[in-house]
Amino acid sequence: MTGVKRMNSPHWNECLIVNSRNKNEIFFYYYLFILCIVLLKNIYAGDVIDCDPHKYKHLSQKFVKIAIFSPDSKYVLSGHRDHTVKLWCISNGKLMKVFEHGELDWNLRLAFSPDMTMIASSGYRCDDKITKIWDIKSGKLKKIFHTYSEVLIFRPSGRHIVTASDSCLNLWNIESGNLEKKFIADQLNTFDKLWNISIGSIADQMFKKHTDRVRDIVFTSDEKYIACAVGNKIKLFNFNNPDEFFFLDGHDEIILHLKLSDDAKYLLSSSDSRLNSSLPKISSLKLWDIPNKKLIREYYIEKKYFSLIQSLMFNHDGKKIIAGLWNHMIIIFDIHSASILNIINLKARPHDFSSDGKFFISIGKKLELWDSFTGKHVKTIWSDN
Repeated sequence: MTGVKRMNSPHWNECLIVNSRNKNEIFFYYYLFILCIVLLKNIYAGDVIDCDPHKYKHLSQKFVKIAIFSPDSKYVLSGHRDHTVKLWCISNGKLMKVFEHGELDWNLRLAFSPDMTMIASSGYRCDDKITKIWDIKSGKLKKIFHTYSEVLIFRPSGRHIVTASDSCLNLWNIESGNLEKKFIADQLNTFDKLWNISIGSIADQMFKKHTDRVRDIVFTSDEKYIACAVGNKIKLFNFNNPDEFFFLDGHDEIILHLKLSDDAKYLLSSSDSRLNSSLPKISSLKLWDIPNKKLIREYYIEKKYFSLIQSLMFNHDGKKIIAGLWNHMIIIFDIHSASILNIINLKARPHDFSSDGKFFISIGKKLELWDSFTGKHVKTIWSDN
């Protein structure tokens, strides 16, 4: 028999000696198994790992992949499959500007500066990563950073941009292009503070020990505090004094979205609660009291309506919470009683809400505006047709 030899041994009646061909097969299946584990882990984490440029060839090159409202909700910024980012005026549907992000646009992320003078776009393709800052008025490229950010946000002053694609927050100076500071977000220990980048390799070694990814970031308007969703916890810290921080702990699952109230007193968080979808009611939405550092309310969704929360918003008077679900639904909660005021079945998935919560946009073959409280179609901003 090829590759098998019978041997006499005081301990074994029969031993198998595997020849080099058998060993190669064993190693092949072993590494194949490891590769499958890595791929599944990345897919669950939401990473894009397929490097085939023809993967989405059946879709139009103008297909909308992402869209966000401007801070004043008068404009929409959309990212398309033709590697462009486009700025639209909502009132008249006019295309205001086109920005060429380029082919490194997988898992594209977009952001407006608070004063609406700049936009940022971040994406990647395989190992190539890029984040670009654009001047809105001139349409010119201001700065390029060779990094990708799953979470992209301008500092309220507009002088810096914060990126995060792992367990660290990176503070970039827009004018100089320098990485000024790093912050470890996922652990509570003596090294958990804001580091000057001049620390160099010592800090880098510390960063590698942290594994939970930052999923969302929100700043208070006065820049005093920043909140990070990392793992199943929320970390709030004083951006100017990083030793002043605390955790909000109450979610069992990974937190995906954060939303801060206008007065910065309350924080909304939603988590991936699909593992608990067998329960009659699922709580993936929580409200936190920031000054008192505590959970004050949970919002439950019945099993028959439950789906992953895609977008969150306080309404304009701060009395309601609007949650856009993956299954083409909007659920409106009373912020104080936690009761459900309305459940609206939609014809499109709510991708992003306007700042007052009155409208949402949907993406795909069309870029459309909808009424959040009635579910009615308001207008088509752009169509592939």
